[in-house]
Amino acid sequence: MDDDDQSSRSGRETRSIGRVAAASVRGASHGARPCRPPGSPTPTPLGVTKLSLAERLAAAEERVAQLDLEREAAVADVAALRAWALAPTTPKRLLTAYALWLLCPFWPAYALYLGRDLHCWLYTVTLGGGLGLGWLVDGVCLPWYVADYNEPLGYLAAARRRSASWLTPRTLLLPARLLIMYILCLFFGGMATLLLGSSAVSAALGPDAALLARTSAGLLAATAAAAAASRAAVSVRSRSRPLPALGVGAVFAALALSNEALKPEEALPTALALSSLGIVAGCSRSFVFDAARGPSRGAPAGLFPRLILQG
Repeated sequence: MDDDDQSSRSGRETRSIGRVAAASVRGASHGARPCRPPGSPTPTPLGVTKLSLAERLAAAEERVAQLDLEREAAVADVAALRAWALAPTTPKRLLTAYALWLLCPFWPAYALYLGRDLHCWLYTVTLGGGLGLGWLVDGVCLPWYVADYNEPLGYLAAARRRSASWLTPRTLLLPARLLIMYILCLFFGGMATLLLGSSAVSAALGPDAALLARTSAGLLAATAAAAAASRAAVSVRSRSRPLPALGVGAVFAALALSNEALKPEEALPTALALSSLGIVAGCSRSFVFDAARGPSRGAPAGLFPRLILQG
């Protein structure tokens, strides 16, 4: 009897060992990871140094500090946007904007009324964006400017879609926009070259160095004017990248200055004209929609400080 019990127990043990072995084979064939005792270190690939507990703790604390800084910045942004969105504003009326446009052709009070302070300043110093050309074109654009100030429901999404499409009514006004930008580039670039055109500058630097300095000043001023005009002239929520445009203008200016057929007194005006053309072409290829370039509602400053800044 004892022999029978012993033989039955040995048979059960043999079958149990066989089942465990079969399970191990199946797990290995399916890519199962072998079990490791709790608390044992995580295996690392050969050649990789495992960080100590203190190092991991320091890295985690550094990451938490970084996330805290990001959270504080995000909270500040949300608070600023909420304060801007909840600021009391009075909707502007299209009829009032047209009355100001009609009564003040060479001082764009309509632009100041609609929170377009940069627009107002540019057109003030250039007599209506180039002897009234910008004022005339703005007569068509006033409904867009009023909508940009009032921001009706769904306006930003619709404006973003229009900016990405070429099949819009604003496409017809693109030549006028580029012409206004070109006039502004010539005006501000010419003013910069005149400021350095004194005989004292030529005597101090020499003729060639003075010509280079005047050309560089004209390039920088024309690029700044084009960047400002891309935000104001016949546009809403728009901007351009000035650095590529400056590079194109510099190439055009270099071509003009290297032309030996031009007389010395003709080199600088020709360089300014060609570089302004290149700057406008460079800006026109980098127009992008910018929702943050909204009109200035002037709630904290008021109208009087804005009028002083215009002067």
